[in-house]
Amino acid sequence: MDINEPQIKKEDILFLEDGHFTAENVCIVTGAAGGIGRATAVAASANGLMTVGLDVDEEGGKATQQMARDMGGQMIFLKTDLCVDDEVEKAV
Repeated sequence: MDINEPQIKKEDILFLEDGHFTAENVCIVTGAAGGIGRATAVAASANGLMTVGLDVDEEGGKATQQMARDMGGQMIFLKTDLCVDDEVEKAV
């Protein structure tokens, strides 16, 4: 059985008309390197929120960042281990 993460396409993203969805508001997404975290980060970014993705998987996180930017969003990725308080504080 071949199990792969689904591709995220722009037409699959729900776009919301919300005055709070601007680059002035930041959405922090943990687990942004894949799965639900990746989908959340890409969707939030595509909806106009400044998105900060956190994950220990730097390669996957940078791929998510590129996906978000390809869809017209603003996202930065920070390699962060949520089990290390100093890294979480630095990210926030």
